[in-house]
Amino acid sequence: MKPEKLYGMAFALAMLIALGFVVKIRRATHEDISQTYVVHRLVPEDFRVADVERVRFYRGADPAAGVSMARTRDTKGEPVGWKVESRFDGPGDGKKLEDFLAELRDKEGEFRSDKAGVHADFELTDETAIHISLFKKDSQDPWVHLLLGKGEGWKGGFVRLAGQDTVFTVDANFRNTLGFFGDEKGKQPESTEWLSKIVIDLDREKIAKVELTYPDKKLVLEKKKIEKPAAEAGQPAASETKWEVAVGGALVPPDGKLAALTDHGPNTVLNALDSFKCTDVVDPAKKKDWGLESPTYRCEAVMEDGTRHVLVAGRPEPGGEAFLVVEGTDRPVFKVERYLFDNLFKHGSEIFTMKGLDLTEAEVARVRVQVAGGTLAFARPPDAAQKGWTLAEPAVTPAPAVRGDKVDSLLQRFAHWSPADYADAATPTGLDQPAAVFEVTTKQGKTWSLALGAHSMTLQGRYAKLTEPDVPAGNFSPVVVSAGDAALVEAPLGSYLDLKVIDAEPGQMAKISVSRAEKGFVLARKTAEGKATGPWTAQTPEGEKETDSVRVDALLSVLAALSGSDVRFGADAATPPTLPSVAFTLRVEAADGRSWELAFGPEQEGRVCAQPTGNPYLLVFPAGTAGDVAPDPATLLKQEPAKKEEGKSEEKKAEAGKAEEPKKEESQPDDAKK
Repeated sequence: MKPEKLYGMAFALAMLIALGFVVKIRRATHEDISQTYVVHRLVPEDFRVADVERVRFYRGADPAAGVSMARTRDTKGEPVGWKVESRFDGPGDGKKLEDFLAELRDKEGEFRSDKAGVHADFELTDETAIHISLFKKDSQDPWVHLLLGKGEGWKGGFVRLAGQDTVFTVDANFRNTLGFFGDEKGKQPESTEWLSKIVIDLDREKIAKVELTYPDKKLVLEKKKIEKPAAEAGQPAASETKWEVAVGGALVPPDGKLAALTDHGPNTVLNALDSFKCTDVVDPAKKKDWGLESPTYRCEAVMEDGTRHVLVAGRPEPGGEAFLVVEGTDRPVFKVERYLFDNLFKHGSEIFTMKGLDLTEAEVARVRVQVAGGTLAFARPPDAAQKGWTLAEPAVTPAPAVRGDKVDSLLQRFAHWSPADYADAATPTGLDQPAAVFEVTTKQGKTWSLALGAHSMTLQGRYAKLTEPDVPAGNFSPVVVSAGDAALVEAPLGSYLDLKVIDAEPGQMAKISVSRAEKGFVLARKTAEGKATGPWTAQTPEGEKETDSVRVDALLSVLAALSGSDVRFGADAATPPTLPSVAFTLRVEAADGRSWELAFGPEQEGRVCAQPTGNPYLLVFPAGTAGDVAPDPATLLKQEPAKKEEGKSEEKKAEAGKAEEPKKEESQPDDAKK
């Protein structure tokens, strides 16, 4: 046969084989495609959202974990909503749940696999999947039991029906609806995701009166109808509504009249009632913890038709989160975050126009601060060209330097201060015995004074009383200073003074002495031409000893940074304060001849006082300072290496030598040795 014919037959055979493969692949592909696009409903054909009575969402094998919700019904048995059984029967978000159930009804699953071995890959094992169980009324067995696995992209996921191996993919991200937004393996669905957060939802336009009761005041706002004359003859008279104060309110200087309402004050309260929300519900059995055994907050909204809605609340910490109930209902205890609660129970400065201060700082000549630790007054230098402040009270010599930046900061805050709130006159404010008093006096001799009393019961701050020049005492409402303003006035007196003890760097120190009954010490080093040189040595009864340079350097750093945290002056300049006893005396000498000496007293109430020699005041230090500046001298010495005991060492060497000797072979026959 000619080669040309052989080549032709071979080519034809190859084409037939290739065609067979193509047909086989197309057939297999068709079979795979037909298998892949098999779809399946996720719920029964007769599924209706209205027939679902209870739902459970949980992960793993414990149905009691996770979320449990049930329909609520009225006295006639008609459904009226949902409750979250797993969260103290809190109100459920019925719309969110029923939208989710409708999506389950409408979605279909697309076949992915029917092999049980792939369940773990899709997080669809009974132990790892999120279970969705739906129940009919009066049924203990799930009507629908769906397992939800991991997501597929942003808008899809894997599911399977309980008791079946087939895995489906759906074009819906049910995980997001259930509160899962990432790879959160092991996490249970959370009940708070399904709570209805609406506590009360009123039509603000139909509210006629609002009564607000705080721990320290009562305020009643009432809507008034104001008739206006007609714009033209024959036209009906126009009218408008205006909110007014019916009871309570802030009485302000200079005449003690009621402060004007702000433009937005009543509106903020009405907006809060229009949709007042909670963040959670809590255990109703713990009313004492929630401040509800004796609630101090109450809001009563009266509608135009006379209907009343009452909220009663407790607030364990002023300015913190609150807990409330709707009076006259069986609804749960709601938890409300601070900012949401304050939207309803607004502070006085947000409802009323409350007068503050606006002083020119440059005109202030004197600042005075009185706290429990004593009194300080600061004055500007006599020379107007000089900046800063000097200590005017107490008049002591030598006087510690004043930290002008701290005084300026206090003055700036006070010069433009405004009240944060007010209280009714009957409130126990503690202003009869002020905790602190702050005063400023101008160059013209006029003085403003702010006295701080007890802590406010409504917000973090203190009750206060402002006294102004040219304003006679009157029946003014106590005001409230915010926590930030109060903290500045309450700061320790020492924070306004430079209480650094030793004005020398570690390299300038030449001698350190600690004198006490036991374990006193002296450290010294050589000096030349006013400079310290050489290593530190310790002077002991046995003579000079080397020191541990690392430990000594640490001590020098402590001494260089030593500064009092507060200060104590005597009753007057003639009677300086004294220590009850002296525990030890510390003396530091610099190479240039300067020196500093302090006598330390015993540690008392978590602090220790020390008196600088020649200074008429005591410095206050934190507990532990005495041990830092006057350590055990043994810890400052250079540690000698441990000496070896020669006798024992030789014995050990001999024993080691014997142990290393090879064992002698026992006599054996030559054949055995071979």
